Amino acid sequence: MRRPMAAGVVAFAAAAAVAVPTMASASTPLVHIGFVRLSAAQEVPGPGDAAGSALFIFTAGQQRLCYALVTRNLSTTPVAAHIHTGAAGVAGPIAVALGTPAGVNSAEATCITVVPDAQQTPANQTMVLTQTEESAIIATPAGFYANVHTQASPAGAVRGQLR
Repeated sequence: MRRPMAAGVVAFAAAAAVAVPTMASASTPLVHIGFVRLSAAQEVPGPGDAAGSALFIFTAGQQRLCYALVTRNLSTTPVAAHIHTGAAGVAGPIAVALGTPAGVNSAEATCITVVPDAQQTPANQTMVLTQTEESAIIATPAGFYANVHTQASPAGAVRGQLR
């Protein structure tokens, strides 16, 4: 018997469809970082709330990170989303800002251009993804996590380790 798809899965697929087709031609190789389940239980320091999911894909040769980020049942409006440096169970500094989902049940999908290290300054260090950061994420994705911050959980409402 076939089970119906959850609304979150449908929203995630729709968000991913926005980013993925535009990120590379058929001849461009992809470096796939993977699907990430975001949960309140993974948030450090907790407690977080609700759930979500994310898909991160690097395009080799085009220097881009494309992603789709979906939130479900957050208690309050999202105020920020990031990729942070940090292993599971560890809160770490922001590596790069992601687009903030518009609501408690919403999706954000876009691509970020990877910039040369020399373009990073103290003023923009969390707004740009450098070549060194990109290389580190590709080499050891488990050393990074994505999370979404809300008004009720400013330290983070949902989190998921990259893999």
